[in-house]
Amino acid sequence: MSKRIIFVLLFYFFGLNIFGDVQIPTSFTTISTHDGLSSNRINTIFKDERGFIWLGTRSGVNRFDGNNVKKYKQIGDEEIFCFEETDEIYIWIGSEKGLKRLNRKINQAETISLTTNDVSVRDIHKISNNQLLIASNRGLFFYNDGKIEHFIFENALSNTNRLIEIVSPDNQNFWIASKSGLCYFNLKDKKTAVYKVGDNNQDQNNLSALEYVDSILYIGTYNRGMIAFDVKGKTFSPMNEFRNNYILNVSNHHDNLYVGTNGNGLIIYSLKSKKFGTIEHEVKNPNSINSNAIYSFLLDENTFWIGTYKGGLSYNPNISNNFNVFRTNTFNSADYNVRSFHITPQNEYLIGTRSGFIFFSEQKNIFRHFTQHDKSLLSSDIILYISPFKKNEYLIGTYGGGLYIFNSETLSLSRFLLEDTFINGCVFRFFQDENSTWWFATDRGLFEYDESTENIKNYNVSNSGLIDDNIVYFNKDSKNRIWLGTVEGLCVFDKHTKTIKNPNFTNLTTNTKEVVSILEDSEDNIWIASHQTFGKINKELTEFTPIIFNQEHIEVFSMLEDEMTNIWLSTNQGIVYYSLKSQIYKTYTIKDGISSYNFANIVQQTSENDIWWANEEGLIHCFIPDLSKTIKAKTPVITEIEIIKEIANQKSVISPEFLKTLRLPADGNDLRIRISYLNYSLPSSNVYEYILEGYDKNWKSQIGNDVVVYNRLPPGKYNFRIRNMNDDNTENAIEVIVQFDYKKLIWIVIISVFSVLLLISLYKNRALAARMLRGNFNDVKYIQSHIKESDAKSIIKKLDSYMASEKPYLNPDIKQTDIAEKMNISSVKLSQVINQYLGTNFSDYINKYRIEEIVNLMQEKSSSMYTLSALAEKCGFSSRSSFFRAIKKHTGKTPAEFLKKTK
Repeated sequence: MSKRIIFVLLFYFFGLNIFGDVQIPTSFTTISTHDGLSSNRINTIFKDERGFIWLGTRSGVNRFDGNNVKKYKQIGDEEIFCFEETDEIYIWIGSEKGLKRLNRKINQAETISLTTNDVSVRDIHKISNNQLLIASNRGLFFYNDGKIEHFIFENALSNTNRLIEIVSPDNQNFWIASKSGLCYFNLKDKKTAVYKVGDNNQDQNNLSALEYVDSILYIGTYNRGMIAFDVKGKTFSPMNEFRNNYILNVSNHHDNLYVGTNGNGLIIYSLKSKKFGTIEHEVKNPNSINSNAIYSFLLDENTFWIGTYKGGLSYNPNISNNFNVFRTNTFNSADYNVRSFHITPQNEYLIGTRSGFIFFSEQKNIFRHFTQHDKSLLSSDIILYISPFKKNEYLIGTYGGGLYIFNSETLSLSRFLLEDTFINGCVFRFFQDENSTWWFATDRGLFEYDESTENIKNYNVSNSGLIDDNIVYFNKDSKNRIWLGTVEGLCVFDKHTKTIKNPNFTNLTTNTKEVVSILEDSEDNIWIASHQTFGKINKELTEFTPIIFNQEHIEVFSMLEDEMTNIWLSTNQGIVYYSLKSQIYKTYTIKDGISSYNFANIVQQTSENDIWWANEEGLIHCFIPDLSKTIKAKTPVITEIEIIKEIANQKSVISPEFLKTLRLPADGNDLRIRISYLNYSLPSSNVYEYILEGYDKNWKSQIGNDVVVYNRLPPGKYNFRIRNMNDDNTENAIEVIVQFDYKKLIWIVIISVFSVLLLISLYKNRALAARMLRGNFNDVKYIQSHIKESDAKSIIKKLDSYMASEKPYLNPDIKQTDIAEKMNISSVKLSQVINQYLGTNFSDYINKYRIEEIVNLMQEKSSSMYTLSALAEKCGFSSRSSFFRAIKKHTGKTPAEFLKKTK
């Protein structure tokens, strides 16, 4: 059953005609000048070894990375006809003005001179890294490690030298389309030849393209459609099956010819079956290609790149078919917003939508759609839940329309109970327990219904511990408890005691409001998903552990544990596969075939390998073994670095994709990094995680956003790492160094020093002011007084006489006021004389006499009876320490040195 469905889904998903193994898409994305192209005329398409798509346009070179278009202004606005790559650095470009060589590492281009005349290069064929064959409007050129050889066909004036395209089966024998016949060139002996179609009619020989397949050249012309040339027999034959005369390009993939026409789209022709297919512009289909004039074509794996005339570039995004919307020949679930469903073992589909209830059986060829507007009993079109009831009967819960019984044999609806809740209420979910008792989660609380006795009991806010009557989800665990998810939070119903409690677990917060899904896993843990929280409660019911994904703002809608103990989550960012064993997760997005991220909380596993989800864009299905075919994750590439509105790679010598270290100026530390996977899926579907080591604490994730921004990075060394989710094998890294601003640092030092000096000055002034305030008012007053020098000398003489006769200094408590009083002068005058005329202060003046007294005493023999401290005390010093300080200040010697010298 699964394989048949997958085949049908694949067919409808791609809208395919099958040509061998090639699948022809019908849905395209188009980029144009509005998206950054230099011109909407795409002459050539080339994919380099790194995975970038190069576009030769009417007005220059563009490069597309799946997200953004980069213009190469180094080439100018010349018309570009071809590309060739010789190594990871150089790409060769053929333009209307000659041959160019672009150094992609340093973004510099140079012109390679082929001849002294103007030359237009139409095709470049790589023979080796140092050898190229070049088709031009002036004949054939052979580039050999810098040396140029020129070859002409027939004569220099012949149109045969207006060459268009080169093909070769062996890099020895070359076939070249020209404006006047088919040319041949042998590299070994340098021989040339020209083959004409028919009677040398110019229209017949005006060749536009060619392709080599199994000794046959398939040749396009500008006026006569397609012709074939047998290389062995050297004969032409018309391909009358092609009715298009104006051929622009021809290429072969898997025995299919892809022929670009001027006006009839892209023609696909099977060389084996001789069948045709077409990719055309459809006026009423916005997802078709933009023009039927196909100027260039490239088939890369399963991606069709179609360059048009005035229609830009169209391509089909690289999307896998791992997840599919359920479709058959007679039914397409994508036409409905699916809210609920149930799939029977007989492959009958009961689907609840926002526009009624659907029963579909492909085997019985039955499709029935019930709505509130038909003659059925259905009074609400929003179907919330569907579950088996009895043989051939199913219960249908609705929003505001109660509960119904659907009979799949009679295709009829009937009421379940004539009770108001089951007629007019919202019935969100229900199940039958081991005792055959039915339980219902409604907007009016929890209902218990015994079918045998027809007894019904309602548990609500008013008669139980229920915190809210709106029970949007519930689930029974292995311990016979019913976990109730209400709008206001989580409750637990104990079936033994018939009581409801509001659990309070460690780390469980009020974020469990609006619980949408509850799951018991194989290890008896209870998983809770609400609009703001996702995590599990351990089996001991003691702790709630939030499960943190690197993806920000992720919201879980439904949960399912498969037979391999893996958890499947439908979320607002895709479907997440979470391994309980390794705790590693993987996110599947639009690029994996998921059509929308708006899921309902209904999920069903119908077999070991089949899982189904309700989604606003239909019923989504996954065949688990197909997930191994997921598009191989590529290493993300840094394509652009922007610093404060300046594009870094234009300033830097090295392009971002080659850059290993990025140095940021101190005043340019706002960093903007553009990322591409080069997988050419839908940009909105790419998921990656990144970290700036030295700045970020944890990995961060983004989905559908190709820009990473850091603002005001402080000076230092960082390491920017980026990878696919949980995939070290796809990691890319670049070192980021934010330089110090030394000029700013110098100014900071100068300002700091100035500030310190200013503070010191302020401190000293304040200290001086404080001392002046604490001192005697007269001490302050004398500063402004004036004393005559003669008066000062008189006071000094009188002071010396008093000191010699009375020896007041022997008194350790002597004060300046005491001496002034004895001399009959004011203390202010005495202080002024000592300070201004003797150049000292009162304390030092007194200590000088005391030291002289000690010296005199030490000359006497009786001094040996005293210690130095005793002598100091005898001479007026109040303490040993004050004496030592005075000795050091007046003599510059230590007490020991002073004593030795005195003796």
